[in-house]
Amino acid sequence: MHRFDKKALEVFKHAAVIGDEFEFDVLAEILDIDEDELDDILRQGIVGWILKEQKSAIGDSFRFHNSVLRRALYSSMAKANQRKVHAKVAKTIESLQGSKKDRVVGQIAYHYYWGAQWQKAFSPAVKAGEIARKREAFAEAASYFRYSREAMEQLQAIGIKIDTILAGKMHVGLSEALIILNKFDDAEKELTKIFDLANQEHNISLRAWGEFFSSRYHQARSAMKRAVELAKLGLESIAESDINDDELHRRLLQQLGYTLWMSGQMDAAQEPLEKAVAIAEASTDNRPAGWALSYLGLIHCFRGNGTLAMELGEKGLKLLRASGDRVSEMFAWERVGIIFSMLGDQDRALYFFENGLELARAIGHQHQQALMYIDLGEANRLKNNLVQAEQHYQKALTIARQIERSDVEAISIQNLGLVAIAREQFAEAAQMLEKSLILFQAQHRGISEAEVYWALGKAREGLGEINTALENYQHAAKFCNNLSYLDYEWRALLGQGSILTKKKSYQEAKKVINEAIAVIEKMKSQLPEGANLKTFLEDKQPVYDLLAKLKERREE
Repeated sequence: MHRFDKKALEVFKHAAVIGDEFEFDVLAEILDIDEDELDDILRQGIVGWILKEQKSAIGDSFRFHNSVLRRALYSSMAKANQRKVHAKVAKTIESLQGSKKDRVVGQIAYHYYWGAQWQKAFSPAVKAGEIARKREAFAEAASYFRYSREAMEQLQAIGIKIDTILAGKMHVGLSEALIILNKFDDAEKELTKIFDLANQEHNISLRAWGEFFSSRYHQARSAMKRAVELAKLGLESIAESDINDDELHRRLLQQLGYTLWMSGQMDAAQEPLEKAVAIAEASTDNRPAGWALSYLGLIHCFRGNGTLAMELGEKGLKLLRASGDRVSEMFAWERVGIIFSMLGDQDRALYFFENGLELARAIGHQHQQALMYIDLGEANRLKNNLVQAEQHYQKALTIARQIERSDVEAISIQNLGLVAIAREQFAEAAQMLEKSLILFQAQHRGISEAEVYWALGKAREGLGEINTALENYQHAAKFCNNLSYLDYEWRALLGQGSILTKKKSYQEAKKVINEAIAVIEKMKSQLPEGANLKTFLEDKQPVYDLLAKLKERREE
């Protein structure tokens, strides 16, 4: 940097405040310098490998060659001067953009925040957070909402009254982002603030939003019973005050349907989802209708109505593709893939998962890329393509660690453990499953813990550690029973019956196998008319086979 004079260094420092990339017009506006002279200095920066020029339709822009160098230039400026320049940058961007400033509201919020211009930062930061939320960019949304929260706290400290509607949006948006990012302790604090503000302002609509996200919070922590209760409370709040908010009504109905489904209450789940579809279809927006239909497709798939599930799933995908919302379309590709995978058509499932992965890459949605790799791994594992399955799970694990998503990391490790079981590498499987269990326990994900305990039972049984295997199966069955997770409860009970048979505890084995059959009968009673009973019972045949052997043992 010694090659440049003092004036050039000041130019580069001011550019560093703007960011890694900056426009000539913005820099010219914040500097008291002739534009020709500024152009000469920037050319020096290009020759000296400080900057590189980027041509665009909106004007000349430049980028620092090295972000480390930019940060060094920024840090060399006094803190008070940094704040002053940030505030000037925000004001300049607002002035230059005029009526189109919504396109750069994130930049405006960022610079006013770091310029300590709290009153000017608050509203743009909330708006930027809302925009990031709609793009499913939740880490970015959380950053903007935190800016707005600090701005609000600074203003309240000096007695300035806050717009409570914006404050409500900020708490709601931040709670959603924190839930999705698995920051549960922080999310709980934000939810408390939603209810405090709703009570203070007698705002029933805000209270209903709080109940919706509280339901999402408990769902994420596998407390499905409480999640169902809160979704119902939200719907009661809407009915109580005649709130005319179709989006809130639809999302509460979808949430109730989803949590009832996750609780194993398939019949009860269908009605709220159908109501959500009706609300969505009455609007001119394809997006909510597509979301609701794809969820409803999954419900019918779980209930055994494959034809209707495919029809609804593909209809939802078609609507979302027409909506132009690429993020929602990406999720729909995955849901339809899951439907085909559950119906046993892994080749069709792979087609949908691959399309979803391609879209996730194009959007740059790393979290969903990791989940799509897990889906691809699952489809390949079910086809017994274990090499491909392992490769996909490893890619998911790599991304999960890069973006610090411990939930996806846990799922990836869990599935690598299942691959190891399929290869009869039971010691390696047990080691990986123990790692995933620790991660799931830290996240309070009861359903996932149940699945891992069941898989650990398989691994320990393969190692001949039958007492430990029995304990694992018992843990799995207990979790499943508490969560009404029927699909794994019968598996865990079958595992127990198998171990008890090996231990020659035939009466106990018969008891738990009869419990497994009772669970299967409950699942069978929830099947819709016309469901393929043969397909439903196919993977459950070992339960009936073991019961027959136990009956023969009694006769002997």
